[in-house]
Formats: sequence, structure tokens, C-alpha cells
Amino acid sequence: MKLFDTSPLIAILGNLASPGILKQLVSLGYKLYIPTRVLSEVTGEPENGNFKAVVASNIVTRLDEVAEGEIARFRNRYPGLGKGESELIIIACKWQKEQKKFCCIIDDANARKIAEKQGLKCKGTIGLLQKLKATNLISQKELDDHYKKLEAAGFRYTFKNLGNN
Repeated sequence: MKLFDTSPLIAILGNLASPGILKQLVSLGYKLYIPTRVLSEVTGEPENGNFKAVVASNIVTRLDEVAEGEIARFRNRYPGLGKGESELIIIACKWQKEQKKFCCIIDDANARKIAEKQGLKCKGTIGLLQKLKATNLISQKELDDHYKKLEAAGFRYTFKNLGNN
């Protein structure tokens, strides 16, 4: 299972304009989930059309909303987090207690650090792309092209270490 935050969805559906990446993850046997507040954040972005198509095709499953009070208490402890990131981490902590096998897909460094402090397994957009390359679902050229698009879009990552420059 993959539990998505906003920024990886924006990167995949907007910057890369590649909803097929999500379909490729599903083809590997992953189930994709999105918290309600992340859904709200994504629907206001330019890739809205891509996201609506993904939701309509049931590639990504929307999760039940976490109570506002629970979000507020969590954000009091971690004021640097947005509502979507907070909801994702709260859900992930519950799943962890239920011993579900999953990975949080988070690009934001602060949110990822907080999630990892909670003992949560995390990957980002780059990790997903590398997984697709490792399983031969995308070629090295496609991977390099994705890196270039992300870099051109201002994606915060050190692309120099990835061999595309």
C-alpha cells in the first residue's frame, strides 16, 4: 500500500503530466490511498484534470476524513505541517498500530522527518521513479526525462547525484 501526500501527486500528475505512473505502481500490486485533506489540496492544483481522471478510474482510493480536533492537536505538536501532511501521518500511525504493510509517499523534507521519527517508512517521488526503473517499467531515458522535467519545474532535490546532468 502507498499512502500519498500532496506534493508527489502534484509532481506525478502536474509536473510530469504522467498519470500512467500511478497505473504502473498498481501493476506492481500496490494499492494507492489518499487522505481527504490531501485530496482537497490537490484538487486546487493545475493537474486537477489528471487527478479527477485518476480518482474516477479508481486507481487511488480516498480515505475517510480524520476528525478536525485530532488534526488540530497533531498540528499543535508539529506546527510546520499542513493539514494534508498531518492527516497522512495520523492515518499512517494508526495503520502502523494495526500492523498494516505500507509506505508513506512524502516529498516535503520536514513532513518526512516527522513521519520517520514516528517510525514510518517513507519514499518520495524520486524513490517511486527509481522503483519503476528497477522493475523495468520505465527505461533509463524515461527516468532521466522525468528527472529533467522535475528539475525544470523547480522540484527540490539534488539531481546532480542522479546522473542526469
